[in-house]
Amino acid sequence: DSRAQKYEDRFHIFTENEIDYYPDTEEYNVDENLDGVVDYTFENPDFNFLQFRMNIVVRWEYIPGSSLYLVWSQGRTEDLSVGDFSFRKGMRDLFSVHPHNVFLIKFSYCFQL
Repeated sequence: DSRAQKYEDRFHIFTENEIDYYPDTEEYNVDENLDGVVDYTFENPDFNFLQFRMNIVVRWEYIPGSSLYLVWSQGRTEDLSVGDFSFRKGMRDLFSVHPHNVFLIKFSYCFQL
């Protein structure tokens, strides 16, 4: 019961008799009432979400009060259904993803009025 007063009453921890995991299909089978019939199944909910964001900004004041900005922004995102954590493999997977690059040039000039 999600509205129970006590935190412990808000969830149920399944026993070994109530839930089975099958690695070949990556599914959990649940028999809540222990009648020997599977009440419902669900897939392994584990996943990996990897993201890299980078910005490089170069500012050059070509005339006092006026500037040139060069900006490079890069983003990479990878969403995998595999839920195992491996830093080295995760970095390899993330940097094998095609990046989203944005290049910007901005000029600013100060007019004397």
